[in-house]
Amino acid sequence: MGSQVAKPGSEFTESMPIEPSSPAAQATDDATPSTRSARSLRILVADDNDDGREMLAYLLSREGHVVEAAEDGQQALEKAVDFGPDVAILDIGMPGLNGFDLARRLRARNRESPLLIVALSGLGQEEDKARAVEAGFDRHFTKPVDVNALLRLLGERFASSG
Repeated sequence: MGSQVAKPGSEFTESMPIEPSSPAAQATDDATPSTRSARSLRILVADDNDDGREMLAYLLSREGHVVEAAEDGQQALEKAVDFGPDVAILDIGMPGLNGFDLARRLRARNRESPLLIVALSGLGQEEDKARAVEAGFDRHFTKPVDVNALLRLLGERFASSG
């Protein structure tokens, strides 16, 4: 369920959670079983936008994942060492250590690991997506991220993980 309010130059989408016991929630769960991963994932979210980072971390934790959030690339790199994420969701345009450089470093540290690295960017042209792949990202999402598409990706990628 959601509603949209549009103003010139802005678009806002509001989504209201459905209680798990409601018939609508059960219908949604039945209709989209692949949107949930088979297990709780360790997800690192790095974004210099406080609201975006906090909202994404909240939504992912509501899905049962363990989420660690970082304000910038350097903090994310440091947290990744101890946290050992299954998934890293990185804003491209962070100051200092940007998402491209962070993805390269995470990929270099996790050569043997199946780390899923997802880009978040305000830029969504084909050349932006190609640059993300070159940097080591597995997938590129344009902001604002479609949370259902992100959850489907996690579900597909980690469906057989236990």
